[in-house]
Amino acid sequence: MTTETPRPLVSVLVPIYNTEQYLKRCLDSITAQTYNNLHISLLDDGSTDSSSEICKEYAKRDHRIEFHSTQHSGIASARKQLAKLAKGTYTLFIDSDDWIETNTIQELVNTIETNRLDILTFKIAGDERNDSKSPCNDALILNKEQSIHAFLHHRSIMSSLCTKMVKTQLYHQIEFDPRITYGEDVMTTWNLLNQAQRVGITNNSYYHYNDTPGSITNRHFNHNTYSLHLVWDKIVKQCSIGHPKYLNAAYSQRAYCLIWLLYTALRSNKKRDSRIKHLQLKLKNSLSVALSDHHNTMKCKLFAISAAYLYTPTRLLLSPWRKHLSTLR
Repeated sequence: MTTETPRPLVSVLVPIYNTEQYLKRCLDSITAQTYNNLHISLLDDGSTDSSSEICKEYAKRDHRIEFHSTQHSGIASARKQLAKLAKGTYTLFIDSDDWIETNTIQELVNTIETNRLDILTFKIAGDERNDSKSPCNDALILNKEQSIHAFLHHRSIMSSLCTKMVKTQLYHQIEFDPRITYGEDVMTTWNLLNQAQRVGITNNSYYHYNDTPGSITNRHFNHNTYSLHLVWDKIVKQCSIGHPKYLNAAYSQRAYCLIWLLYTALRSNKKRDSRIKHLQLKLKNSLSVALSDHHNTMKCKLFAISAAYLYTPTRLLLSPWRKHLSTLR
């Protein structure tokens, strides 16, 4: 008599902060998965709405759910704490205002096991349901060098942790920099790719992203947002040692990061202070890289020049329309 091999345990990690309006949809999409062997960790990051009560209610009904709470410390800290709680063979992050298709984990596990992957990346859909029920196609398989190239050259691999199923041991092998309180997903993705030997990419869309003003990831310029420049400083440094042939791509990404930070500061109507001056100086030193990057639009390049040399006049000129400014790309 043969017995069926048990499916691997998957840890689903959900950081939560003031998302009561969307939280039930998120949790329903997880608990209704066709794949049952789940370890679901919910971490409430000091919510002031009813998110904590909703989590407790779900934890009482489903033995796979464990609930944790902490004082508000931000998304970077929340993800770090959740990564330590992961018990499964594989780990999947889901933000609490988003949701996933019912067959997501089943198909991701099938693909990652069939292809012996360390990481499997997939695409983000909109807020609508995906009516396509076709099974996951064979993934495009990349080695470490190829995955680093894809990440740094804007190809195939997004920085979001929510678009990846990852072998949990990779999370346990990386260190989280406490100085980085924004852009931790970029830094963590970079660290994961440097640990992985086989990375798979599927074009299937399982994850539904909800871009809300109250999202756990905020886009206003503040001390946390400012720390994003440290992410690309570290990546450039590590690239110079481990992946020198991709150093120019890392420089380009860092230049765009500086442009984005200054653009975000302008949209937040921040006056020129020591942080703005520091970013301006770094952008001046990277301006030739930014202007030669064909990924940057003309709008982006013109703003780079203005931000580097004329931040205050640009802020005053655009202040009446700052809430209506579109994205750079």
